[in-house]
Amino acid sequence: MRRVARELASPLGLVTVLAPLYFVTAARTVQGADNGEFCTLFATGGVAHPSGYPLYTLWLGMLSGLRASTPAQGAALATAILGLAAVALVHLAARAWGARPTSAALAASIYGLAPLAWDLATQAEVFTLNAVIAAAILMGAAPAGPVRGAARTAYLGLLAGLGLSNHHTIVLLAPIGLWGAWLGVRESRWKLRAMMLGVLAVLVGLLPYASIPLASPGDIANRWVWGNVRTFPDVLAHFRRADYGTTRLVVGSVRPRPLHQIAGLLRRLLVDFRVIVPAGALAFFAGEARRRDRALPPLGTACLCASFLLSGPVFASVSGAGEGPSADAIARRFQLLPGLLLTVPFALGIDPLVRRATPLVRGVALASVLLGSIALGLPEIERERRPMLENYLVDTLRTAPRGAVVIGSGDEQVFGFLYVQLAIGLRQDVVFLSPIMLHYPWYHWRISGALGFELPRPKNGSLDTVELSAQILAHGRRLFLTDEGNFAIVKRFTTFPYGTLLEVLPPSVPPPPPEQVESANLDLFPQYSIDPVVLEPDRAWSAIPRNAYTRPWHALAAAYARAGNPGAAALNARRATLSPWLENP
Repeated sequence: MRRVARELASPLGLVTVLAPLYFVTAARTVQGADNGEFCTLFATGGVAHPSGYPLYTLWLGMLSGLRASTPAQGAALATAILGLAAVALVHLAARAWGARPTSAALAASIYGLAPLAWDLATQAEVFTLNAVIAAAILMGAAPAGPVRGAARTAYLGLLAGLGLSNHHTIVLLAPIGLWGAWLGVRESRWKLRAMMLGVLAVLVGLLPYASIPLASPGDIANRWVWGNVRTFPDVLAHFRRADYGTTRLVVGSVRPRPLHQIAGLLRRLLVDFRVIVPAGALAFFAGEARRRDRALPPLGTACLCASFLLSGPVFASVSGAGEGPSADAIARRFQLLPGLLLTVPFALGIDPLVRRATPLVRGVALASVLLGSIALGLPEIERERRPMLENYLVDTLRTAPRGAVVIGSGDEQVFGFLYVQLAIGLRQDVVFLSPIMLHYPWYHWRISGALGFELPRPKNGSLDTVELSAQILAHGRRLFLTDEGNFAIVKRFTTFPYGTLLEVLPPSVPPPPPEQVESANLDLFPQYSIDPVVLEPDRAWSAIPRNAYTRPWHALAAAYARAGNPGAAALNARRATLSPWLENP
């Protein structure tokens, strides 16, 4: 017991240090990508997009009673608990592979305070639970892991099933996981029984998928349920990500950009993990390759390296998320797993230096890493936590007239408006729809039900957005776009900026004069909560808000310039910079 207490003292100490940071920086507003969906599921229950992530959604459901100022913060706090568990397990995994306590503590500290890990651990995202399971696999597969024999094989099998119930990228740890399971079979006296226990444990770990059909029925008008997932074939299709494609990170066809994705991965590992983690891991692998008296089994080291290569460069080269800051933000979440996999070899790589250092030097080094990582990471986390996106979503819904239809696209809009409408309960009379998602029968049925009339269906895999717009307008609904991305609609119909939206006019209605457009926007903008950070072009989720807030003034400046009114054009050019909104020229 004393030995166990000593082993747990250091990781628990780290958790104690990091817990206040994680809880204080937990997101209070929606953050973009899938975050809005998971925050909504935390508040209302339901089914997430493929593959469903049932283990994580069950976790959110279990902790849905957490006291928080917003559903987003409640979901973030639930995820922060997982983030702290990941830090502790990284420490224990490094120790299981033979690292000294200080080396393990340094590795866990750098991981837990890396901006990528810190950010994902303090918002509702599945990747932190993926990290928990990955660290537990590393610990269980270690030659000196906490369990041996058939228990080791069953333990790793259970983690494999649970991992698949959370996020499919856990399969990228197959080399090290299978090696650990094989060790367990070798250690077992009854090898066939050990293998059977491992297979059975995998199936037990997949049981969270049984919760998906149970979450599907109910009042879907007030809950989010992706798909019609009520039978075993439905669940299997959800598990296979049939709506997306196995290696696609977004809806629709996106071509992978291997060099760009690999460059982004390397940049993330070097910057977020402070250069020293990749360097220390590289030193370990290079040293193990040269040494004849290897401290670890060569096959185990090779499998650890293979898992990193699969989850890092290989996965990056075959996956696609599109282009631009938002696409890079989607891809960066998948870079957490390879970063975590470097922590164990990093701890082993710095072990020779730690062994030669005095206790005082070790303590100073650990304290310096903790304080330095906090000082470097906190400004970035605070920057990520600004309410820019949620302010835009709320402003946009308040802009829309009662019963309006808003067309947009992208996860930050689909899931963001979902969160604001269902989890917060704001402006549920407005119908937001994504044309690309109308290809899914369940979504088409959901939106048609919300509108009260049947929308046109895709023909030959293509949806006519012009016909869609004409039908919405014909039913007397006012129609708006979040941006000019729907080129067919913009070309066929007259549009004009109305606050953060573009209003689409019926063919028989003439466009309003610039003076009327300016007057309408001057009435709208004092109601908005505009964050200056939207001006920063490299912000992951800032492109749409930035364009939405500046678009009316750019359009009016151009309209006045065409009319030969340079004074008004100069005024609106100044307003296009977002400051000040209401000053007179």
